[in-house]
Amino acid sequence: MRIRMPFFLCLLCALAMSAPAWAKDLSTHFEFDQLTRIGSTQLKPGQYRFIADESTGQLRVMRNGKIVVEVKGQWIDLKDKSEYSEVMSTRNDIQEVLFAGKMKAIKFPSVS
Repeated sequence: MRIRMPFFLCLLCALAMSAPAWAKDLSTHFEFDQLTRIGSTQLKPGQYRFIADESTGQLRVMRNGKIVVEVKGQWIDLKDKSEYSEVMSTRNDIQEVLFAGKMKAIKFPSVS
């Protein structure tokens, strides 16, 4: 039985179009005790959920089930897996978000 080329190409195309669905979101929670900025948005003190899309670098910051801000970042490779989820910041300005057990972090451009 011979597979025909058009059928094979259609199957390959369908698999390629579904590839973004294979990517998963990384999620973690952070609590801030003072004003913190990500991008151009100020985050008030409180608990937040950070959800990063592994394929696009888009980060959603949620509070009480509502999206507070969406920020575009760039994935960077780490030397080792991050032991904890943590925020790297300078003067309460978030520069990077690391996710526990991952060898990559999402980095954000500085806003001056």
